[in-house]
Amino acid sequence: MKSLILDKEAIKQKITRLAYEIVEDHFDENEIQLVGIMKGGYKLAKLLKTEIQKVKKIRVQLSSIKINKTNPLVGKTLLSEPISSFEGQPIILVDDVVNSGRTIFYAFKEFMDITPKTLKVAALVDRKYKKFPVNCDYVGTSLNTTIKEHIEVVFKKDDVEAVYLI
Repeated sequence: MKSLILDKEAIKQKITRLAYEIVEDHFDENEIQLVGIMKGGYKLAKLLKTEIQKVKKIRVQLSSIKINKTNPLVGKTLLSEPISSFEGQPIILVDDVVNSGRTIFYAFKEFMDITPKTLKVAALVDRKYKKFPVNCDYVGTSLNTTIKEHIEVVFKKDDVEAVYLI
């Protein structure tokens, strides 16, 4: 059974609020790096970039990271930009849903060979059920769920339409 958690209007409000929080935390920065986890996280990062730039004239670099979400140790993790371009920069990893924390945990691994200024996490939905020590710094909505429940974020092209609990 599908239960609607967020409709399109609520999602828009969450993204706007996330943008304000990010700008507030980075008010003294000239540039920030948004790194969206493919696919949903990248789509959300694109929407966040647009909203952030409405709030403040700041350079927002948009990149993507591709990780095997079911088995992150199999296959290569791919960053769309050279790792050196993130050196000394404030980085925000973006995902649509943080479930167990495993994907974010392994995404952090890619940044272990550099020294970013900061490394934070933004998510539209943060599930409180975690297997990995990952916390989200910017959260659209938090849900206490069981291990058997699933969160579905529905995208239509590059826009978020709805979030469901299944």
